[in-house]
Amino acid sequence: MQKKITLILLFLISSCSFPSQDTLPDDFAGCRITLDESLEKIERLKEERDLDFEVRIIREVTTNENCLGMILGTNVLQGEELNNINLLDLVVGISDPNEEQKEIEKTEYDLYTLKLREINKLDRNLIELPVFNQASYVVELEGYKTISHIGKIEALTSYEYIFSEQCGKIHGVIDKTLEKSNPNPADGLNAPTILDLSERVNCESEKGVYTFGQIEIENTKYLLVSYLRDDLKYILSSFEIIDESTISNDESIIVEFETDDAARVHFGGKIIIEDDLSFTLCLGDLNSPGNSAKFDTPWGKVLNISNSNLMDNKILDINDSRVKVLAFGLRNPWSCYIAGDDLIIPDVGNIQWEEINIIPKYREIKEAVFFGWPWREGYFDANYQNTPVDKETESLLLSRAETPKYTYPHANGYCAIIGGVNLIHNTAWENFGLIGDFCTGTIWAIEHKSDRAYRVLDPGVIPYKITTIQETLKGEALIGTTNGDIIRLNLP
Repeated sequence: MQKKITLILLFLISSCSFPSQDTLPDDFAGCRITLDESLEKIERLKEERDLDFEVRIIREVTTNENCLGMILGTNVLQGEELNNINLLDLVVGISDPNEEQKEIEKTEYDLYTLKLREINKLDRNLIELPVFNQASYVVELEGYKTISHIGKIEALTSYEYIFSEQCGKIHGVIDKTLEKSNPNPADGLNAPTILDLSERVNCESEKGVYTFGQIEIENTKYLLVSYLRDDLKYILSSFEIIDESTISNDESIIVEFETDDAARVHFGGKIIIEDDLSFTLCLGDLNSPGNSAKFDTPWGKVLNISNSNLMDNKILDINDSRVKVLAFGLRNPWSCYIAGDDLIIPDVGNIQWEEINIIPKYREIKEAVFFGWPWREGYFDANYQNTPVDKETESLLLSRAETPKYTYPHANGYCAIIGGVNLIHNTAWENFGLIGDFCTGTIWAIEHKSDRAYRVLDPGVIPYKITTIQETLKGEALIGTTNGDIIRLNLP
């Protein structure tokens, strides 16, 4: 029996007819329509509306009890216009659940795929403007090991900024106005080591130092540092800032989370010091997708931690009364940041998609926001089979899952979203956040007011893999790399 194929889109409608505006119907699920018939309708729509986009099938779906009831989709949200879409991704499934319960044969799937002209383009929200071609960069520092984080610590006034290496050393870059009085820093460069955690840190794979920030507790200023200790525990510690150039080596542990002994990746992320002196942590799922949806683990979540009694009683688990879950259903939020009253959460994808999630007015939310992982990646079904929670809870979570604000596919070498930082100290760019791709060196400026992404630097312009993007108090963007160079991005 010849299998019938249908396109399964994101939202339900009552008919299969194309609307008069330049949009796709929200769902083919109620229609007994073959793949060929669906593609013909799409081609007619393109011709009638003079549209230019390409279509590709990204996943075949096996039948189950009710294949057509699965929440799958495209990269087109309900009611979106097609005019600016470059690439339309579709999910394919067997149309009639009463037919034989088996996968689409690979040969058949390949034949259907070959009918489509495969291309690799960026997300529909990407816009290129001539002014952005004027962006350039200079190498600020070179010759260090993998840069994990860059930031300005206001209490350390002798340094223009500080940065951390993955394996535990933290350096202070001497303020250029003070260089003449410090001609020979300790390591022979202009970035002496001001804190050395290398004997405490495990830095295999993605382990190591993650981020740092400054906080004041009981009239004393501290440097907060998060890292993975050699016993594989995630540590957030404080180190007293003694004076404008000196940090104490005495460590006070604030947070100590257990990890999975088998975990190799998806540990750390950004720490954000809030105005009320609480702080927000973005944590990966330890490469165990179920962690993101479970409520007994901190992993795959964004946590806000009160500063109450932090110096007297460290936090050991997510059930501590000082811990509030802001978001879950995340895979690897490498670096979240604030734009106005919103929390921006770039999340590293798995197979197909990188995404940016947003929590508007995140300080006011009453309930943690769920972003879909491990069941969804971007706008799509992630094909995750091992349910970490009961089916009723899974169904409830998926019914309230938020969709990403911005996505881009794994194409042309793109692999992992890195960022970002809001350029609040640059008047020309204060409404933008900078986002990079780890593999390609591409830099985007995300305009938060318009939900557009402007390309600042094309793929491959930065010759090394990007690990972090931060801003100086002068409004300049600094980019860390895997080869240990720090790059200063000059924006037009």
